[in-house]
Amino acid sequence: MLFLAIMGLIVFLLALFSVIYARQTGGGWKFLTLITVLSALVTIYAVVKLPYWPYNQSQQSTRKASSSTSTSASTSKSKSTSLSSSQVVFNEASTKRAAATTKLNEENILKQLQSNYQSIGTVAFTKSTKTYTITPTNKNTLSL
Repeated sequence: MLFLAIMGLIVFLLALFSVIYARQTGGGWKFLTLITVLSALVTIYAVVKLPYWPYNQSQQSTRKASSSTSTSASTSKSKSTSLSSSQVVFNEASTKRAAATTKLNEENILKQLQSNYQSIGTVAFTKSTKTYTITPTNKNTLSL
C-alpha cells in the first residue's frame, strides 16, 4: 500500500501541474482533471489502508487472534516458538549492538570520572556489579 500511495501522490502532483498548465495555455484540461481526481482517490485509499492507522492495527490483531484460535494448541505453540533464520540473525545483531553500546558507555563514564576525580584519587569500575569506586589518595581528603 505504501508503494501505491507514493505512486498515486506522484501521479496526482504531475496531473495537477498539467491541469494548471493546460488551463493557462488554453489546452484540453478536462481529461487531465479526470486523471487528477482519480489519482487523488487512489492516493487517499492507499493512505487509509496503510498499517500505520490504529483501526488497521486492531483489525489485523483480531484477524490473527481468530485464526490462531481456529488452529490447534500444539501447532500454534510450534509456530510461535519457531523463528526463521533472518529473525535469529537480526535478534543476534541487535543484542551484539546493545552489548557494544553498553560497553562503550561504561568506558566513557570511567574515562570521564577518572579525569574529573584525578586530583582526589583513583577510580575503578567493577563489571560484575557495575559499580564505580573512587578511592581517595589525596592527603587532604583522607581523614586520619
